[in-house]
Amino acid sequence: RPLLSTTNPSTLLSFYKTQLEARGWSLFSSGASNGSPQYLFQKAGSDTFYWVIGVTVNSSTSTSTAWTFRIYQNSEAI
Repeated sequence: RPLLSTTNPSTLLSFYKTQLEARGWSLFSSGASNGSPQYLFQKAGSDTFYWVIGVTVNSSTSTSTAWTFRIYQNSEAI
């Protein structure tokens, strides 16, 4: 889902890192293959699958950041 916030990319990613790690999510990747700022987190489910959350910064200006939040289920740990 595309979103728009009035914060800078660093603050946005720091917020999600702090909040998700406090809730038991593990950061396993930072930075997208295209060079965009991105954090990927994973957490084991109770059904042998893993949940993955991705927060990707698509673009930013001095007053706003366009970003995407994704959550999906994976069949194994990354």
